[in-house]
Amino acid sequence: NNFYKYYKSSKAPVFLKKHKQIKIIIRLISIKDSVGQIEFKKEQLLKLKLKEEFIIDGVVKEWRNNFDTVLEYGDVYIVPLNSVNDISVINEGRIEVDYSMSLHDGTVLYSTFLNEANEFDMEAEGQMLDGFKYILQQIGVKEHVLALVPSYLGFGSNGSSDGKVYPYSPLIFDVIVNRRVED
Repeated sequence: NNFYKYYKSSKAPVFLKKHKQIKIIIRLISIKDSVGQIEFKKEQLLKLKLKEEFIIDGVVKEWRNNFDTVLEYGDVYIVPLNSVNDISVINEGRIEVDYSMSLHDGTVLYSTFLNEANEFDMEAEGQMLDGFKYILQQIGVKEHVLALVPSYLGFGSNGSSDGKVYPYSPLIFDVIVNRRVED
């Protein structure tokens, strides 16, 4: 499945079952020197960057067709899913948040919706992805939003350490700020 997902950019054929071994035969076509390898890697990263732009454009177009309001904060797009009259934006203190983080294809990477909400200290460094923190700084308590975050505010050009998020992958967050946490 990972081979098809990351190298073929497609889903594995249905006849391939999980935990079954397959044999892949690879033929060496050429060997590049170190300069050639560096150039090849640059080309691959450029392709991923262009793919990210294409994905972001597609998601934003779909959202604009399906939702009344799509707010643009720099490179972050936010869709308000509910109307809150008294929004007090949160820049400090602790908050309780329910959220999910997924890829553009719907693959859920993390979710608190079926478990317990997470608490975050808005003043702590390194506690959350930059893009997620940015979203939280734009919304208030009880607000529910969808947000699209570009890779440079997520896992960047390296992707996630577990390999679930490949380089230059934009992320989609579904976020509800439940409440401020009193000390």
